[in-house]
Amino acid sequence: MDAELRGLEAVLFSTDQPIAETDLARALGCSELELASWLERYRKEVAGRGFILQAEPEGLILVSAPEFSAAVAASRRHKTRTLSMASLETLAVIAYRQPVTRSVIERLRGVRCERSLALLEEEGLIAEAGHLPTPGQPALWRTTEEFRRRFNLRSEGDLPPLSAEMHQRIEVWLGEAETPSAAETAPEHSASQE
Repeated sequence: MDAELRGLEAVLFSTDQPIAETDLARALGCSELELASWLERYRKEVAGRGFILQAEPEGLILVSAPEFSAAVAASRRHKTRTLSMASLETLAVIAYRQPVTRSVIERLRGVRCERSLALLEEEGLIAEAGHLPTPGQPALWRTTEEFRRRFNLRSEGDLPPLSAEMHQRIEVWLGEAETPSAAETAPEHSASQE
């Protein structure tokens, strides 16, 4: 496969939405006439593989070949959800401050976060990383390999840097939040009591 087709394939693989041919040509730096030729060559190149180049009203997209639809459906544990702002904020606190307790997350955000933690854990983006050795032994949360894969990070060190102002604000918030709260020193409650 030549460089043009590899570039075409890379752009098509990078999106989960159809891409208009004009946008695809612009992204690849070619004319729409050149793109048409590349697309014809690409379709021949990938014929018989496990995916196809499908034309939809909104544009082109790579999809699993229809003959493998049952296997693809069986391989999916659940559909990836769009995360709410509350879940993204909770995830950001965990990512930048891991391992971290629910109490610290709630004090930083100013709201409860049980639902966000449950959703993030269900999505495989966070996991328990042990318990704080204090009375009540609150769970510590960390991000997972799935988090790094979904956000295209090799490690937590690849997280975007925070501005100096934001870093200073967080340090002030964390200084207050890391003082053990009543929730962290009280006996652990069952989920039905929350």
